[in-house]
Amino acid sequence: MEDLNTSLNQYKDQRVMVVQALESVVDETERDSLITLQSDLEQLIQLTQENLDSIKTSSESTEVSKEAPKEIDDEYALFMADNVPFMDVVIQFSS
Repeated sequence: MEDLNTSLNQYKDQRVMVVQALESVVDETERDSLITLQSDLEQLIQLTQENLDSIKTSSESTEVSKEAPKEIDDEYALFMADNVPFMDVVIQFSS
């Protein structure tokens, strides 16, 4: 994920340089190339950001799912602690 953050920052820096170059370029062909490059960089930035967001969401849901079994185990332990005396009575009654 750190590599994606680094790449994202590089793409943003490159986009800034392209915008600066567009302000001073005179040649129409070069201008068109820079506009295309700017568009490509913007798309790359958007896709990289979406990828990062997806990874963050995925890791957050993984953390939640790791916590869920512990919560269920704790809840079961409480249930058993509360109901063990009741179960002893039921077992003795049925014997």
